[in-house]
Amino acid sequence: MPVFTSSAIMPVIIAHRSSLNTCQIQKSKLIFLSPYAPNLNLIERYWRFFKKEILYGKYYEAFALFKRACDDFFAASERYKEALRFLLTDNFQIIDCA
Repeated sequence: MPVFTSSAIMPVIIAHRSSLNTCQIQKSKLIFLSPYAPNLNLIERYWRFFKKEILYGKYYEAFALFKRACDDFFAASERYKEALRFLLTDNFQIIDCA
């Protein structure tokens, strides 16, 4: 079942409801997120992992060393493949507040 995670999709569904068949609408579940949900945004998760690996607990004598560490992080993404595989998933727990 497709899950749409943006409140921006609702006007599109309403505007095109006549052209969508009923089966498509009934099989879709809309989940509205808060405007800022960093734990649900994959790029925010990646950025947090990047900061943990490159910044936290580290001191760079010069900007060039920091830049090299950043470049190496992105160049050697295979080294972080296992950690990122678990971090960057769309398997979220849905809590029904109703």
